[in-house]
Parts: sequence; structure tokens; C-alpha cells
Amino acid sequence: MKSHESTLLQVVVTLITECNLQCSASQSDNKRDCDYLLSRFRNEGLSFLTITLPTFAEGLERSLDQSVVSATEFPCFRKTGAIPSFLKGMLALVFDIDSGELLSEPSILAIRCIRSISLCCKKLRVPCSKERVDKAIRGFLSDEQDLRQYQPVRLSRTIQYVSDVLWSSLESLDFDLLPKHGPGATFERISGNQKFVFKRWAEKVEPFLPLFPNAFPSLEAYESNEYKRLEMVSIEQENPVRVITVPKTLKSPRIIAVEPVCKQYAQQALSRVLIQHLETSRFTSGHVNFRDQSINQKLALISSHDQSLATIDLSAASDRVPLVALRLMFQCAPSFLERIEAFRTRNALLPNGDILPLSKFASMGSALCFPLESMYFYTICVAAQMDADALPLTPKSVAMACRSVYVYGDDIVVPRRTVESTITTLHDNMCKVNSRKSYWTGKFRESCGLDAYDGTRVNPVYLRTLPPNGRRNASELISWCETANLFADSGFYQTAEKLFVVVESIIGKIPYVTRECSILGRKSDLFGNRPSISGWSPRYQSAFVRGWSATPVYEDDVIDGYAALLKCLLLLESRKGCQIVTDSKIQVDADHLRRSALHHAVQLRRRSSLVP
Repeated sequence: MKSHESTLLQVVVTLITECNLQCSASQSDNKRDCDYLLSRFRNEGLSFLTITLPTFAEGLERSLDQSVVSATEFPCFRKTGAIPSFLKGMLALVFDIDSGELLSEPSILAIRCIRSISLCCKKLRVPCSKERVDKAIRGFLSDEQDLRQYQPVRLSRTIQYVSDVLWSSLESLDFDLLPKHGPGATFERISGNQKFVFKRWAEKVEPFLPLFPNAFPSLEAYESNEYKRLEMVSIEQENPVRVITVPKTLKSPRIIAVEPVCKQYAQQALSRVLIQHLETSRFTSGHVNFRDQSINQKLALISSHDQSLATIDLSAASDRVPLVALRLMFQCAPSFLERIEAFRTRNALLPNGDILPLSKFASMGSALCFPLESMYFYTICVAAQMDADALPLTPKSVAMACRSVYVYGDDIVVPRRTVESTITTLHDNMCKVNSRKSYWTGKFRESCGLDAYDGTRVNPVYLRTLPPNGRRNASELISWCETANLFADSGFYQTAEKLFVVVESIIGKIPYVTRECSILGRKSDLFGNRPSISGWSPRYQSAFVRGWSATPVYEDDVIDGYAALLKCLLLLESRKGCQIVTDSKIQVDADHLRRSALHHAVQLRRRSSLVP
């Protein structure tokens, strides 16, 4: 057994023991659970923890939703009576052993503990097998094929009317765009400061985001070598998106479409304006959200008790938004439609080298993907409420229907009484509802990362990385320290200590710190301890603590000339227009023109932090 697998196994066994103890299960129940876990792990390896065990949580959630353990749930686990033998001591506090029916007062603690055990390894960021990666790519192609078969001449009468009411204001939107580069990868594999050295510019983008001053801040650049090296490309010459997979879970990777530099730059500009409009507009404010998940989370928590609302989850959401549907949806705002089509990338480069013309608007990776998919889902759901309630097609009716719909990307909340008609309407418009992650009949709800049962949070704690095995594994050390504090915050102190021991075996004893402190350590308020003190600072007249802290990893990345000028001006640019102001809140690296931080790369350094 590999050392990291052995460490993971010890953590899960500790968590099982602690959960059984909290739920007052017998020692024989605990021994049986631990022995069963070890046996399955020996036979199946890491996939048992990351793929099979999470299905146990799915079975629990569906059983809670249906108020009974059906014969088809928990197919990978043998049963005692009507419930699985694994974790039986805790399951018996939720369901009747013989009938499988939900108890009149199920233990919410047991529900939380079962989910914590089942899901703790689900989100480990480890590479998938080639077979699973190939399956994900086939799913991407299948979704594309489905969209090609969806060719409506018009949307339903209600959806078209709702679209006209909701989105006609986009035609008068102030399109004074402030571009910026995204933090991620690009098709050309250009990163950091080199993104400001534009080598290709799309003719289709030019009318809406002119090369001057958005790529070259001065007209004098016409005579520069930088401008002479730039290539203005036609629609046919534009680079495609590069389809890649990144680790999500061991079961399936995440599909990302990496955008070209020019398109990414333009998309970020329009996305900023669009999100600001949607979060303040009459029909969407507080209902279509991008930066505040708490609205959906609060609704999920409340509806898990009063059962008034349903939570809907979509599969492959971004890959199932048809371009043809958006064209019909935004007929009322032709100027806006022109911009999103100009900033969209039409083709995709698949991992096998094939070029695929896209029928979807965009995959995950486009800065416009998230806002436009949210608008699409919101339009459909609002129309579904109007049809379900037989409301007349008036702006007042649209406003009334909007009050009961909440969308955050593919996390949707609608009234329970209209959920079935909403799901049907979503299906009719190419959206794929994940029936195993959508809830409305029982008291379990899940939205925007909040899981709740009967008004109480039952979120698990996820291990995100494999165990660190040296000081160079900075990301893993940070993740395990943060996860240990999350376990402690959830009341699993023995499990938290197991993780801290692994971290301390590599970087030495870690201090007790406040929640705001950047030093790696135990959060003092969780353990009832005062923050550790390493010494006294005469300069600041305050105690300080010394420990390991995460710092960026930089690489040499020099730019000068018009590229450097453009970056500096964009750092100073006001969000409200082209007026150049100094913003004291912007934290700028003094050497930002000579180096750039590597994306997702950190290192640990010994530092001091003041103790309040």
C-alpha cells in the first residue's frame, strides 16, 4: 500500500470511529465499519474512497428525499434488513432497520456523520484514468451532437415574451468596456505579463473593443515595432478554444475550453459590465447572482425545514446552452447580441487534434459562459412559473414570476409546487436536470455548497489533496492544515488532530493562531486556546507569532514599451469609465513589470504576524 493511501485510510478510519462515538454506536458497530472499510480498500484501492463511498451519500440523500430506503439504493453495499450493514449503527438512528422507513425524528447528527464519512474523499484532486478522461470527452461530444439537433425556429411564446421583458434593457446598456486579462491559461499558452504583448487581434472584436486604446494605449504605437508585429485576423483565421481536462474528482475530470488571449481579454470586459447590470437590474437583482452564494444557501436552509422550495441541479450546464436559443432570446437587444457573438469563439480544438464547430454558446473557460448560462436558465424558469400559474403575458406577471426564482449558475431554486413543470421546461430547452442532485419531496436540500436537512446544515468536510510528503508540497500542506481546522470546526477533533500530526511531521510544531492570521496553524478559538506568542515587537508594540505562511511563486516575466504602459494604465483605470484615478485599495507588486506570479503555485516561508 502506498504511503499516501495508508495515511488517507487512517484519516477515514479515525473519522468513522469519531462519528460512531458521537452517535453513541456500539464498539461492535464501529469495529465492523472499520474492518469493512479496510477490506473494501484492500480489494478496490483508492477508487473505493473516491468513487464508491460517495455513492453511499447519494443513497442516503435519495432515501431522505423519498422517506424510505428503496431496494435500488446502496447497490454496492450489502444490507441488514432494509438498511446497509456498513454504518448500520448510525443509519439505525435515521431509518427503521426492518422496513427502511424514515423515522419520525431522524438524528440529524447521524445524517451529518454518515455524509462526512461517505464524502470526505470525493473531491480529492487526483488525475483520472485515461478511460474516464475519454468518457468525459465523449460526453462533451454527445452534448454537442444533441445541440445540433436542437434547431428551433422560435422559442415558446412564453419564453420569448419573458426574454423580451427581461433583456430589452440590455440594448441601452452602457458598453464603455474596461478590459482585463483572466488569471487562467490561454490557447496560445501565454501567461502572466506576456498577455499584454498582443500578437493577434480578431477583426470581429475590433468594432466593439477597438485595438486603440484597448491593446495599444497610444496612437503613436502605429509606428512601433510592437504594432507592426501584430496580426489582424479574420473570422476564418481566429484561433479555436483548446479543450482540456483538469482534475475534479477521480470519477470524472472537468472539461475546460481554454480561450485565445484576445477573446479572453474582450470577454472579461463585457462580463464585468453584464454582471454589474444583472445584479442591480429590476427583474434580476437578488435573483440572478454571481458573487453572493448566500442567497441560495439561505433559501436551501429554510426550505429544508418548511419544504416550500425545491433545489435543482443541472448536469453539463455550460455545454448545453444552445447558441441558436440565445440568438432568439436576445432578439430584443441586437447590439448586445452582436457583442456576445463577436467575443465568442466559434470552434474548438479537441485533444485528438480535430477541430469542432460549436453549437453551444461557450464551454466553461469563457468569461461570458457563467453569466449567459445563468440568464438562459433564469428565463426558462421564470417562463415555467408563468405557465404553471397560467399568468397573462404582461410585464407585471413577469415581475411576479421573477420573485420566486433564484439562479446562481446551474444552482436553481424554485417553488416546490412548480418544480415538475419547471424541470419539464428545462428539459424541453436542452437542459439536463441531475435528478439525483435535485430535491423537493423530503427535507434534504442542496444549493451553492450548502447541504441542509430540516433547517440544519449537514455539510461534510472534503479532503482536497493527497497527503503531503515533504516541505515542497506547499499546496498540500496548506490544504491539509485548512481542512484540519474545518474538521475541528465541525466537531471532529480527533480527525483534525490526525491531519495536524501529518503536517507537523513535515514542518514542525504549528502554533495556535486567530482566524484572520496568515500563519499556518490551529485556529485558537476552535480549540479554546489563546493564540501562540513567539515574541514582542518593539516597533509595533505588539506580540507576534512566527510560523509558516504561503507566498506566491514568481517567474521572470519582463515587459516594456506599450505593453508595460497598457498594464500600468489598466491598473489605474477606474471601473466607472476611462477616467484615470489612483485607487489606494489596489495592491501592486513593485516588480510587476519584471515578474509575474505562477498561477496556482505557492511556497512556504517563515514569517511573523502580529497577535491582536
